[in-house]
Amino acid sequence: TFGLYFNAKLHVSAPWVVWYIMKRALARRFLEEQTGDDIVDLDEIGEDDISADPKLSATLENAVNDIASGGSSVEKVMKNMKANAQDHLRECLHPMVRRLGRVCGKNSSRDWWRALKGGPEMEWIEIPVKYTDLADGDDKYRLEKWPLLDPHSIIAFLEKSGLKIPPISVREYWHHHRTFGEPWAQHDETDRIPMGIYGDSAKCQTEFGFVNLVGIFISLVLWKPMSVRFSRFLVFAIPEQSLWGSKTLRVVYRRLAWSINSLIHGEHPRAGVYGEDLNARLRELSGKPFQHRYALTEIRGDWAWHKKVWRFKRCS
Repeated sequence: TFGLYFNAKLHVSAPWVVWYIMKRALARRFLEEQTGDDIVDLDEIGEDDISADPKLSATLENAVNDIASGGSSVEKVMKNMKANAQDHLRECLHPMVRRLGRVCGKNSSRDWWRALKGGPEMEWIEIPVKYTDLADGDDKYRLEKWPLLDPHSIIAFLEKSGLKIPPISVREYWHHHRTFGEPWAQHDETDRIPMGIYGDSAKCQTEFGFVNLVGIFISLVLWKPMSVRFSRFLVFAIPEQSLWGSKTLRVVYRRLAWSINSLIHGEHPRAGVYGEDLNARLRELSGKPFQHRYALTEIRGDWAWHKKVWRFKRCS
């Protein structure tokens, strides 16, 4: 079962799936391959270069929010960036707003995704995927590579970006659950940052009609940003019709368990999921410690997702 994959005691407690986030991530990767290395890196921006004016510094956050929610197009957001850069020149603007405001505007979508490089790297895992053989009409499966974001890579990126959770909040969290008798909280490691994993299904419209999608997310339980969507991180998504029974997600869970266990142990993985050698990028980080240690304390999701996780044969 799902629980056997985790070296932690779990507490079972989803917003909508945003499939185009993964689609955009793949598009961004393609753009990077086509345009080379002339991409602005967020790491180039120092803390001293960020505006102290929260209203004007919020321009970038609002832009990301508008695009992520589907409330605005990239082209419209880029026009606003240019207007802000022209109106305020170099005063009180986030440096990324200034950079985006200086681009020529001939290809706004390309410039937007190029400028936002700097997040965790996408990995590709081989999973069994169901398909219908047109020759005989039978459902079969084949191995395909699908994109996935490792939870430990997301957390490492957040730590590097300066994410802070007050230690007192972490201690209060463990004290509360220990006081009320939660079995998984009966230990003395009150500095572990709690995290959650959850899944959801959604019916989304595409150019080819409607498709039901399954998404898996992670979150940090005690991190409460202004917009709730910024606290949810999509790690994997797949059309439900592509699931080969429980076998498809079983491979995904094993990868996620491997990644989350590294956060529990407090250091980057030293070997692959099955003990194999790491790829070059992960090998550079092998054994390096995270800033904190973590604990998986929540598994959340709608009933359909729990049915897939725990392999219920029938339910009402």
